[in-house]
Amino acid sequence: MSSLSDSILAISKKDYDNAKEVIGIQEDKLKWITNKIYPMSLKKELLNEKIKLLTVARLSPPKRVDLLIEAIKDLDVELHIVGDGILRNELEAISSNTQIYFHGEIDGFNDFNSYDIFALISDSEGLPLSALEAMSVGLPMILSDVGGCFELIEDNGVLVNNCIDEIKNAIIQCIDNKQIFSENSKIIFDRKFNLDKNKNQYIEYYTKVMGN
Repeated sequence: MSSLSDSILAISKKDYDNAKEVIGIQEDKLKWITNKIYPMSLKKELLNEKIKLLTVARLSPPKRVDLLIEAIKDLDVELHIVGDGILRNELEAISSNTQIYFHGEIDGFNDFNSYDIFALISDSEGLPLSALEAMSVGLPMILSDVGGCFELIEDNGVLVNNCIDEIKNAIIQCIDNKQIFSENSKIIFDRKFNLDKNKNQYIEYYTKVMGN
């Protein structure tokens, strides 16, 4: 499709690099604007007795919810899983921990405020919208170091390889640094990913493309 298009918009630096270096799209056809969303409602202070860890993902490859389940087994935290898919029965079978909750698919899920930490473990990603939504309310982040996920982490969470010990240590690190990671998530979101504050980047790009 790139040969038929006047311009290609990449939603992450990783996608931009792949478009140029792997696919071979001409640089003058490429534009990189990191994905942006309107913010969710601001995070309120929670009084949970236990840390609530949230993941929002389809329960099918390449998502690695199984690694999250294994990582929390020795931790005093709750894991809340929003999503459904072909691996649900398999994942429930390995979830002997009573602190793991399967909520199923929730259309238009936006209740990020009820949780303390967001995690998305996956073998591949672009630039995940669920992570942006979690960041917009100030959740500390745990993301696999794949795709454009590295663009979302700046002292507001932890990038991990898909290894149980790394994920477990990342959860502990987010708990220990919850306040500063939370504050940084909101600051970074407003600066880079808040569509309310950055919509002119799109307007200028579309105007230029249509003008050409």
